[in-house]
Amino acid sequence: ARDAVSEPKRNVFLIVPEQETVAIESRALDILPPSAALNAEVLNFSRLANRVFRKYGGLTYNYVGKGVKSLAAWNAVRTLSPVLREYGAHRNFADFGDMILSAIEEFKSYSVSPAALERAMEKAPKDSRLASKLYDLSLIYATYNNMLSGYGDGSDDIGKLASVLAEHDFFAGASVYIDSFSSFTGAELRVISRIVAGAEKTVVTVCAEGDGDISGLQFDAAKKTLASLGRIAEKNGAKVKTTYLSGNLRAKKKSLSHLSANIWNFGGGGTAAEDDGGVEFIKCTNVYEEAEAVSARISALVRTGMRYRDIGVVARRAESYAGIIDASLEKSGIPYFMSLPSDISSLPLPGLITGALRLKNRDFRTEDVISYVKTELCGLDGIESDLLCDYVSRWGLNGEKTFSAPFTMNPDGYSQKTGEKQEKKLEIINGAREKLIAPLASLYASLAEAESNRDLCRAVFEYMNDLHASESMQRFAEEYEAVGDKAEAGETLRLYNALLDVLGMIADFDCGEVYSLPDFETALGVALSQTSIGSIPTSCDEVTVGSASMLRAGELKVVFMIGVGDGVFPAPAKESELLSDEDRSFLSESGIELSGGVDERSSN
Repeated sequence: ARDAVSEPKRNVFLIVPEQETVAIESRALDILPPSAALNAEVLNFSRLANRVFRKYGGLTYNYVGKGVKSLAAWNAVRTLSPVLREYGAHRNFADFGDMILSAIEEFKSYSVSPAALERAMEKAPKDSRLASKLYDLSLIYATYNNMLSGYGDGSDDIGKLASVLAEHDFFAGASVYIDSFSSFTGAELRVISRIVAGAEKTVVTVCAEGDGDISGLQFDAAKKTLASLGRIAEKNGAKVKTTYLSGNLRAKKKSLSHLSANIWNFGGGGTAAEDDGGVEFIKCTNVYEEAEAVSARISALVRTGMRYRDIGVVARRAESYAGIIDASLEKSGIPYFMSLPSDISSLPLPGLITGALRLKNRDFRTEDVISYVKTELCGLDGIESDLLCDYVSRWGLNGEKTFSAPFTMNPDGYSQKTGEKQEKKLEIINGAREKLIAPLASLYASLAEAESNRDLCRAVFEYMNDLHASESMQRFAEEYEAVGDKAEAGETLRLYNALLDVLGMIADFDCGEVYSLPDFETALGVALSQTSIGSIPTSCDEVTVGSASMLRAGELKVVFMIGVGDGVFPAPAKESELLSDEDRSFLSESGIELSGGVDERSSN
């Protein structure tokens, strides 16, 4: 790559995974000479598509977000439910829309069309469950595409890129290096084929043993990738040269190199690693002891001169340690950033809106009333909330009619004792009931008069204004700020605008009909599940805590892996929710290649 960069007339492209782009771009600046900026670029496949589309056309500015795509997937299931054979009963489940969207995005990434699924269905055994699945998926996929016909879908960009490259010599005379991938999608392989056809030199790295051995289970993905690359080279008449890189150049300690070389050695009989401090095992009895051990070791490392920013803490799912590892770090005075996007669907303000709709849809069930009141945003103070919740729970009250009339029963329950104290409590409870019902009644009246989904969203917005939701969120943020919790304060301030974005998303999305209230509640749940309000670091020197699937270690010098245990971290690979490994094998035999089954996912 350095030799290619030294030739100013030759374009050099380094293509890496999206999550690695920034880190590798930074490393390239350190390694390559300043003149490399004139002819060398670090790209991922998405950025490459943008680069090519800007030059030859095809760039779309009206890209659809994940929330709208989830709405479209769920709406497709909802619309088609009467004719679906396998998935018709799932129309009321918001989570199913996410599963369908995941399947559709996989189809798109492997350039599989609805028509291809329909052809595969015709090859499946008649009346089999697989035939029903493929029938439903082809219908849902086609309907989804139709619903988003006015938008640009980023999932289509790599496939479009391959088509554009087939018509233009973008890589003529260039050197292209493709690095750090464990596998490629069908659309990415089509792009690589165009690169091989046009570029002067194409280099692709594949993970293997130093001698090229890929016989182990851990190399299942590599085997498939090498076979695909071999077919691409043969198709384009390209000469293939294989170079084996021996030695672990990333590990600074011999013990880390030993661990890397033997982690898949289940047979035993290997040599012991040199104890040079590169790997340390700490056995703890529970997650709290884990957190304390990590905090103690970080404090000790900092005392030796290490910076907080050089330290990372990685869990399989960081959210399972929320309130544990962060509390321990705070107690030890360790600055940290917890890389953990917040799912807003579980927060109080969205809970207020979905709770109000749930009360109407489920006729004021006892548990729903209590959950709604506990959002602390429904206009009641602390005493009113406590007394009302206690009264509702004590008498098991439910039904909208029950809450529309004054309460008359003893607030102390089945007790003959009545007096001024009980009458005063009942007066406060009835006052709370009226304050609770008034804005809800106004909301329900507006929803009943709605003539469009935009009207439904406007009714919710006016309801939030009636309850002064914006002012309440501002007050909560100030309270967090006062106790020094800047991250929580920032998230609270962003929450109100995030919810407005969700309402705008539903209002703008044309599903062809006005939602019923149950469907409106589900649509809100679908959109909210795809909306998060992540935080950004508040300091340049702090420990980073995150999930293994999201955190990029970069140049960290010390990493604590917490929660390591069989079946937990690493997590076992599971079959896809919609298509089993057997289904995928059938599709492969029918000419439709998708991501591999459990064995291949285990090797990634």
